[in-house]
Amino acid sequence: MLISSYDCLTVLVDPSRAGLDDATLKMIRRHDNIVYVSCNPVTIMENLKVLTETHVIDKLEFFDQFPYTRHTETVALLLKE
Repeated sequence: MLISSYDCLTVLVDPSRAGLDDATLKMIRRHDNIVYVSCNPVTIMENLKVLTETHVIDKLEFFDQFPYTRHTETVALLLKE
């Protein structure tokens, strides 16, 4: 069964440090809600520039899951305008 046959309103993405590629960004923009988890603040910002053309950031949270390191997690909830 193809994923397009489901009536999914929300998509959850947790990409590698490289962020999402253009094809994936295009695909997820079709969904009403996007939950984006990222371990790289630079690539999430780049991807959010694209995603906020069709969605608004409803919530943005930062998590320090690895104390005493430079690494943090960012979670964004985006809602379709």
